[in-house]
Amino acid sequence: GMAYIRPSSSYLRSSYPATSLQDDPRLNWTNMLNQHALRTTPILGHFYNRIQTEKDKVEINREIDKQFWQNINSVRVAGAGRTNYVLAKDDIGNWYVKKYSADSEPIIRSAKSLALFGMGGQFDPDLAAQALTEQGLDSNALRNLQQPVTPALLPAFEQRRDVYAKSTGDLYDALRTLLDDPKTSALRNSIERSWVNNPPTKEFAGELTSVLDVAVDEVLQPVITELGDINLEEDKDGAKRAQWVLDALKRIQRFRETLKAKVLNIKLLETAKNELKNAQDEKKKADATLKAAEDALTKAKSELEESSEVPKELIKAVDDNKAAVTKAAAAVKTANEKVKKAELAEKAAISDVNQIVRDFLAERIEKRLRALTSYEEGVVVLGSIKTEPDSESANSASPTSLSPAP
Repeated sequence: GMAYIRPSSSYLRSSYPATSLQDDPRLNWTNMLNQHALRTTPILGHFYNRIQTEKDKVEINREIDKQFWQNINSVRVAGAGRTNYVLAKDDIGNWYVKKYSADSEPIIRSAKSLALFGMGGQFDPDLAAQALTEQGLDSNALRNLQQPVTPALLPAFEQRRDVYAKSTGDLYDALRTLLDDPKTSALRNSIERSWVNNPPTKEFAGELTSVLDVAVDEVLQPVITELGDINLEEDKDGAKRAQWVLDALKRIQRFRETLKAKVLNIKLLETAKNELKNAQDEKKKADATLKAAEDALTKAKSELEESSEVPKELIKAVDDNKAAVTKAAAAVKTANEKVKKAELAEKAAISDVNQIVRDFLAERIEKRLRALTSYEEGVVVLGSIKTEPDSESANSASPTSLSPAP
């Protein structure tokens, strides 16, 4: 008879004939906290896992797991707010939820306080209190539901709001001044001054400045007309000026890309390469002419008798052609130097544009972000504060009407 023989790998869960499928012994040191942090990062974690694992290997191991392991049961828990749970496993491997609690009250109270604060005097929580009284809720429950903004904190919020409005107004005024006459603006002059003083671009400053003015006329000059004026009396909260500032910064970003494209359209490098090609062609022609003259002179010498003299015109032709070759070689060398200069100038010109405009935008965006962050912190803090009004003011307390700037 025949005996059915299986390899030991059929019975051993972690033993495989292919070493690539075996678990990594992790002999080297690794930072597991860092790996878990990268793996749990939203969006990036998915790509990190794909980089760290081999898809084929994972698929094979998944199929092997299905052959040798079987799920007994599955347990899933989820919650919002303060969530606590305890999972336990019995003797045969069944998982179950032993204890679970989820308290979303802080989230609801914070959202309610922020909503009432934003609605201001347009909504009177006392109306809600009357309705709740009719439903049989006691005074303590009503007091917990009413979360008025602490009057003492209102000046702090108003201070943050005023700082935000002033920052928006200052940035709006500065951009208006720049865009009213962009041809004499500090941004345009900084780029021109950099090109004039930078050694790689100094030789080509005239050509570069001409395209700079064209880009200014095309992109920056029409901004004031296109974005229009803002009535400051109607924009006390600064919302319209904030949008105007954002649109103006986008136009300046577009100006940078337009100017870079126009610098490349000058074709400094392409022109220099064409000059080099022409010089090399002239050098080849001079070399060919010189070789022909030298061949003619050699032939004449071989045909003449020893006592005869070589024709002077042949000697002169060879000398003239040698001079032409030397001149052509010098032209090629000069053209090569022009190519190098043009390449450096093109790169330096674009680098200057990137650096100057990026610094200009970064400075103003950072100021804008600081103002927004300060203002948002004021809104969030006031919206999340829980107060306990005294018995005298509990029935009359209500949020003060405010109109926060967007």
